Amino acid sequence: MCAKVNYIVKQSHFNLRVAWHNKNTLKNCLTRSAFSQPQCPSGARVCNACESGLKGRCLTSGVVYKIACVVCGAKGNDVTYIGETKRPIRLRFNEHVLSAKNKTPETPIGDHFIAAHREHQCLRGEIPLSVEILQKTSDHPHRKICESLHIRKHKPVLNRNVSSWHII
Repeated sequence: MCAKVNYIVKQSHFNLRVAWHNKNTLKNCLTRSAFSQPQCPSGARVCNACESGLKGRCLTSGVVYKIACVVCGAKGNDVTYIGETKRPIRLRFNEHVLSAKNKTPETPIGDHFIAAHREHQCLRGEIPLSVEILQKTSDHPHRKICESLHIRKHKPVLNRNVSSWHII
């Protein structure tokens, strides 16, 4: 068919070119056939987010999340923090875990571990926090509004309410 059309256009002596577009590409013919979600990108290493309650969902991005102190939870206290991130939750949670283990000052989790768990030493492989995705969001304003609403609803102890949007 293409050859016939090209021949006719050439015989007409018009100053025309024929462009062809083929929708039957290999990319369009192949389908995703994974029966299960891909493995955690950490490979052989342990993924803190997967180990702390997000098994298989550690790559989820654009979320509002809740972090709970496992050390306080073992003592019967409910000490939580609510935050939001555009990045994969795995990356943001790792930052919180490091601030807990290193007792980083001027961070909500680090300040909590300085004040409440000064003597607590995290053992190798111990993750002193657990994480839960509260809501998946579409964009930055939606994420900030949802974070503010969850802070209002859950009243987390560790939030300073500085970074969330004021909701009337």
